[in-house]
Amino acid sequence: MFGINKVQLYIMRCLWEYGEIGFMESKPKPLSKALYDYHLSRLIDVGIIEKKNRKYILTSEGKRYVNGIFSGTNGIEIDIKILVHNKDGDNKIIGGRLLESDSRTHAAAIRIAQRKSNCHNPNLEHIGDAYIKILNHDGQVMEHTLSHIFDLKNELDLSGITERLPKIVKDEILFARNNADGHFFFERDYLME
Repeated sequence: MFGINKVQLYIMRCLWEYGEIGFMESKPKPLSKALYDYHLSRLIDVGIIEKKNRKYILTSEGKRYVNGIFSGTNGIEIDIKILVHNKDGDNKIIGGRLLESDSRTHAAAIRIAQRKSNCHNPNLEHIGDAYIKILNHDGQVMEHTLSHIFDLKNELDLSGITERLPKIVKDEILFARNNADGHFFFERDYLME
């Protein structure tokens, strides 16, 4: 259809998840208003989104296109990463895959939080997205994911929670969360230690 970049992918993911977005509430902090407006206009021009009542929504064609992207295509796995905390401010990250049976990424995050942290009523907030490739020393791709990152607001006992994420990826997520004003997006390749 057309070439998409990471900003346009971010916009489409927000619309897929929330149904509608406003300009300022969805604009990533590091992006200028003019550049963000350009990418929104580009998606309008190709018929993916439209503007109604000062909000952006997906068109019918956009819904079909976006569902294809976020349903796991081209060998890219879609996963959920959840930042969990204890009362002392310590952090761990749990995660799991988005399943076809999940109605939305938020529903998947609830399922994963309940199963992996024993939190029965998780209070989750989507905080960002990351396009991650993990490579071995031979340059072969070990993992290739689009990660939807959530923050679990409930305080937990972290002693029983197992974390399988490489430390460098965890550090990147924590850095992005701590330095973002609102949602963040990053794209990185990591070498597996």
